[in-house]
Amino acid sequence: MPIDQTARLAVEGYAWLPNLRRRAGTDAVGTRLSGRPVVGLCGPEAARFFYDERHLRRHGALPEMVRGTLFGEGAVHTLDGGAHLRRKAMFTALMTPPRWTGWPAGWPTRGTPPWPAGRGGPRSPSSTRRSRRSVRGSAGGPAYR
Repeated sequence: MPIDQTARLAVEGYAWLPNLRRRAGTDAVGTRLSGRPVVGLCGPEAARFFYDERHLRRHGALPEMVRGTLFGEGAVHTLDGGAHLRRKAMFTALMTPPRWTGWPAGWPTRGTPPWPAGRGGPRSPSSTRRSRRSVRGSAGGPAYR
């Protein structure tokens, strides 16, 4: 039985699976995360296998701590069959032409902070108040004072 890799995943982050595959010398590796058996796959054939509904069951695949923190109940990542296909179609329709026309004017791009220079950052109390005020005000709701 493989040794649990949870701590190593926490330390290595996104590099963990490629590192594990390199150490194993293969594109498919079996191990354990949080005590559960898992398989890591890589390559075009793996992608086809992964997205083939006959081979995948999403419901219950993510531990509650991950599902509850990152995705929430009913997220597309947790649905199977028709429910998954309908939700995926909804997102795909919103993000493909002709509906997707790009980011709104003035939307921050990568590397451009969305706050004025010298006016605090994403966690400063003043930027939080400004963000709430601008979001609520622009949405038609009462702005925070």
